[in-house]
Amino acid sequence: MRRLVALFLLGACGAPAPAPSEPPPWVSQAISKGWKPGQWLAISGSNPTNGYGLTPTNTLASVNTAGDSAQDLTHHFITSWTGAALCIGHRSYGTYMMGPGGNHNNYDKGTTYLFDLETREWEEVAGEDTSGFDPSSPYGEYNSGRPVTNHSAWWPFYDSYRNEFAYPRGWGSPISGSDQYPKPYGHGLDLASYDTKGYSDKLWRRYPKLDGLTADELNGLCVQCGGAWDESRNSFWLVAAHNSLSASGIVARYSSVDNAWTLYEKQWCVFLGSAYAIDPIRDVLTMPGSYQNGRIYCLSLSKPNERYQEPRSTSALWVAQESGARPENYGQIGWHWSKARNGFIYYDWHSPATVRLASYVSGGTFKAGQQTDYRLEWSVITSPDNSVVPTAKPSAGGNVYSKFQLARWGSVEIAFFYPRADGAMYAFRVS
Repeated sequence: MRRLVALFLLGACGAPAPAPSEPPPWVSQAISKGWKPGQWLAISGSNPTNGYGLTPTNTLASVNTAGDSAQDLTHHFITSWTGAALCIGHRSYGTYMMGPGGNHNNYDKGTTYLFDLETREWEEVAGEDTSGFDPSSPYGEYNSGRPVTNHSAWWPFYDSYRNEFAYPRGWGSPISGSDQYPKPYGHGLDLASYDTKGYSDKLWRRYPKLDGLTADELNGLCVQCGGAWDESRNSFWLVAAHNSLSASGIVARYSSVDNAWTLYEKQWCVFLGSAYAIDPIRDVLTMPGSYQNGRIYCLSLSKPNERYQEPRSTSALWVAQESGARPENYGQIGWHWSKARNGFIYYDWHSPATVRLASYVSGGTFKAGQQTDYRLEWSVITSPDNSVVPTAKPSAGGNVYSKFQLARWGSVEIAFFYPRADGAMYAFRVS
């Protein structure tokens, strides 16, 4: 492996508060009024679900200062490949942050929004960036220093070590065209400073360069890639491959503690196109693959260089065994590890009320790379008496990816999904 160390000193970290052991008061209140595991609630906007003590709140569209209509924000921002992250250590009970995004519908304003999980209110963190951008710059930034993002649907993550809302790479241009090339520099937004000082583009910290990539591998950072935050290592894992499916992919890890990348030996990786999540018990990164016959590919995080036989002998990835109520679609989904359920929570907008669980099933002594030993049993966990259905998927466009997020407070787990700029945030009780 090669370790790529930053050439500057590690700055002070805006350490987050530990995640509280109790959920926000509105969650406890809703549970006391009969909110059961397996049920959805509309928790914000003008018409939250009746009977649970939820008062009306604002919407994302209502805090937008760029003059966008709710329809345009939904079509050009939310459902056009924009991503989100659940920042559980930010503020009293965590925040859900969305943006910047766009691309397919050429939304180039670089805005970022925040939904406070205590107040259930939206706020605009960063308004429209009018500073312009230089596609030839190596950093993937607006002239202001704010990151240019494009296809951000599965990219944002919460760096719990530094208390940052982060992206692991930038872009040459926020809109479609010949300049939409990825840049090997990530960025992190200092959330503690944002709360105390207000927003400034200077609050974005530039990552060290992910170096050592060929032009083909750099292009693989475009859309055929993704990653997940590793709480045990205070690191972000990145797996990428070119869309030709024949080019060499990469496996890399960014350590927030060291402010450095490690680029592992290059692998052949699959074209995945979905959200990723880590099984922390068995130390495995799981990656549903919509473009590879609907399989779930796995990477051993303790042995990321090791080669296995599936899908190719030159790959570090291997395939999980599956049984039960297996879904048809593995692309553009929400996918998170649930500690309470000992498995992965799956959400696909094609069936807006249905939430599934892929539970780990012990098949003997687990050994990374032997696919028969990593088994997932599928089931539907939406309750039969659920009466709330999130806003339906639009007929054209729309995706889930990281806009489906999971929060954990003690033994209580709640999933969140925001599908429409002038509508409700939806919450699903997992446990």
